[in-house]
Amino acid sequence: MKNKKSIYFILLTIIISFIISLLFDVLIVNREVLGKKSDNNPKIVSKNNISLTEDNKYITTSNNSSITIKVKENYIKKINFDYKYKDNFEWEIECNDEVIKVSSTGMLNKAIKMVDRNASLITLKFHNKGITLNNFKINNDIYINWSRVILITISLSLFVILFKFREYAKNNLPKTFLLLSLVFGSMFIAITPKMPYNSFDDQIHYNHVVSLLNQSKHNYSYAEQILIEGINIRDNSMFSTREEKQVLYNYLNQTHKTSKDRVMLSGKNSNIYKKLAYLPFAIGYKLTNILNLNFTICICIAKFFNLLLYSLLFYLAIKYAKYLRRIIFVIGLFPTNIFYASQFSCDPSITAGLTLATTMFINMITDEKLNKKYLVIFMLSVIWACLPKAIYCPLLLLLLFIPNNKFDSKKQAYIFKFLIIFITMLLLATFVIPATTGGQDGDYRGGNTSVSGQLSYILHNPLNYAKLLLSYTFHNLLKMFIGTSNFVSFAYLIPSDITRPIGFICLLFFIYIVLTSVRPDFKFRYNILIVLEVASIWVLICTALYLSYTPVGEYGIGGVQTRYFIPIMLLSSVVFIFNKKKKENIYLFDLYFPILMLAGSLLLISLKVL
Repeated sequence: MKNKKSIYFILLTIIISFIISLLFDVLIVNREVLGKKSDNNPKIVSKNNISLTEDNKYITTSNNSSITIKVKENYIKKINFDYKYKDNFEWEIECNDEVIKVSSTGMLNKAIKMVDRNASLITLKFHNKGITLNNFKINNDIYINWSRVILITISLSLFVILFKFREYAKNNLPKTFLLLSLVFGSMFIAITPKMPYNSFDDQIHYNHVVSLLNQSKHNYSYAEQILIEGINIRDNSMFSTREEKQVLYNYLNQTHKTSKDRVMLSGKNSNIYKKLAYLPFAIGYKLTNILNLNFTICICIAKFFNLLLYSLLFYLAIKYAKYLRRIIFVIGLFPTNIFYASQFSCDPSITAGLTLATTMFINMITDEKLNKKYLVIFMLSVIWACLPKAIYCPLLLLLLFIPNNKFDSKKQAYIFKFLIIFITMLLLATFVIPATTGGQDGDYRGGNTSVSGQLSYILHNPLNYAKLLLSYTFHNLLKMFIGTSNFVSFAYLIPSDITRPIGFICLLFFIYIVLTSVRPDFKFRYNILIVLEVASIWVLICTALYLSYTPVGEYGIGGVQTRYFIPIMLLSSVVFIFNKKKKENIYLFDLYFPILMLAGSLLLISLKVL
């Protein structure tokens, strides 16, 4: 009887939340078009350098052509028209002396652009000769975005359901995390454009996924080439309207199915061990390709497999943690981490792996005897994270400071610690050897870069580089570790000046979580050890970016980003915990705040890109 009541409560909550969500989308999001009609045949009142063809289509005759359209309803939500042009082109929408700059790609032959202005006239200006135009339409249709409706329904339902079953949620924190991570991560996948170019270097990560198990050449489709080469995809995928995105998706789906057997040379591939972090993507991507699903579905499933790995690693970290469960829970649910876990990026699995490793290390140093299960999980997690980015390998050296009396014998301890040093050197060599032998190129995104040139400068001017590193540390250390983008950042989708206030709120919440968490029961010397570990990783990150990203001759270090320090956020926070209570309490606010931030972030993105 009690279970039936719970089921009825959940169903009723979902139904009421759905109704509220639907009303929000209709009455709030679509408020401007309520009572207004679309115009399928708007009147063209003037043309400039545009001629009419025999089949009643317009064609631009110069690089300064324009067409002006009269609006019946004195409001324009979207302007639609068909076009034909051999290449990508930029054009402008002029409305009430305001100019909206937009672009279209030669692949689609259809433009559906957002205007959202009160106006009686609208002028379209084209700067390319030979563009064929027809089927103009003023689109004022009511559009219900079901992804946003589902998002709001889920968010409202979770708030109510978690309050009802708060004790169960707090007592089963790993399961609560898994639920929230997978639900909100899946919503990120559903709401963000179904392709790369949402987060930094997406197309590079996507290329690694496509060519993961191929060394020189592989079968590919033209749709995959479009995404890898980025043929005017970024702006058309993110900032176009929902209808235009759908046209793009349909084009990619059809193109992928009809051109799978083409062969593409992969060029110079990175070593296979550096690509293993993309294995979850590749499994989901290849599985859905085998099932012959739509290309955009393949993209979404590939992203979900990465989200799944991220969620499972954090689930294990919370489940096995003797201390710091609240901090782990919160780090795992920060919008930045969930966003990147739902895109093409290996950074989230690195963050999850090193968070799990940190948890295992704290367990090992607080246990009386060395737990071999914790030890194996620690080593596998660090190695997994270091394969794509060897800069985190100093974390393995934490094992050197486990007291010898925790091992079965001193001999076993010495052999094991020697092995740890060897593995660390081996991981570090995956970066050092290519750099010293000229086998590693500079990062083309950094401009005129040269790893060998920068390395030669460091070796010949160690004091000058030390001064540069100290100066950079003084000016940037704090903002890199507690920058607002560590907590809320959506790369290309939302400008940082919009997300910064939300990120600051998350920073304050994180400080609160750290200060109210229970300190692990270990000696003070481990704090010094942790500081040294974090410092060594800082130096490696800065040096790696100086070598591969900073242009030769430039005084400074370029390319260092706050997200590189998220993987060691848990480790860094340990030294700031002073609460020595025996038991750590989980509060309802700890659960509600991440939900509020994730739901708000998703709503913001949905209003921006849907």
